[in-house]
Amino acid sequence: MRFAKHTLVSVDQSKGEIERMLVRRLLIKVVLRYEGTDYIFIDDHSSFNYDGADEPSSFWWEEGNGACDCNRSLFIQRHCYENFKEMPCGDEIKLISLEFIGDWKRTEGE
Repeated sequence: MRFAKHTLVSVDQSKGEIERMLVRRLLIKVVLRYEGTDYIFIDDHSSFNYDGADEPSSFWWEEGNGACDCNRSLFIQRHCYENFKEMPCGDEIKLISLEFIGDWKRTEGE
């Protein structure tokens, strides 16, 4: 399976330097559960995964903004069921599993 490449740019504020990295697109399979129903989808994880790490991170879904019902309900609406209710902040939607799909590769670059 081949994925498109993206260039991410970050700024090291302590040095005032710009760092460019070539990153292959990373997809993530997410399984969420609410009231006994599983919602399964695949999303482009590249846009919110990059935190300077060399490997993909599950932090966003486990402890970050993706851990809150307000955001999880939006992902269910977008990918699974458009009439799913928008939920307030909370922790009723459970994360069942995450699976990273594709090549994750950081290279200094170009």
